[in-house]
Amino acid sequence: MFDTMTLVLGLRTLAQAARAQELPRVPEPEFRPFVFPKREEAAEAAAANSTQSTRTLEELGIPRPFAAELEATFRAMGAVEGDQVVGFTFRTPDGVLHSLRASGAAARARARDAGRAA
Repeated sequence: MFDTMTLVLGLRTLAQAARAQELPRVPEPEFRPFVFPKREEAAEAAAANSTQSTRTLEELGIPRPFAAELEATFRAMGAVEGDQVVGFTFRTPDGVLHSLRASGAAARARARDAGRAA
């Protein structure tokens, strides 16, 4: 009985405190209807989504140590055929896709390792 009375008294106290304070109202978000893009904008987006020239990760702005680690990962996954990285692309911040190729340093290291093995 005492627990029930305490619970009711606590709920009344909370309700009175809420009425005494003006709680801030959260405005509803603005509703913006969806509008399909115009054909010109769609053509620009399609051009940005097509794959552009093949580049190394360093040429795309990735720091050299991180690019080397990524290329080593691609080689370990078997995604490097010759000097091309197969199955992966890089999207620049402006939205352009680039296919990837292994850097010259990685190719030289592979050739050096192949020379040692022979």
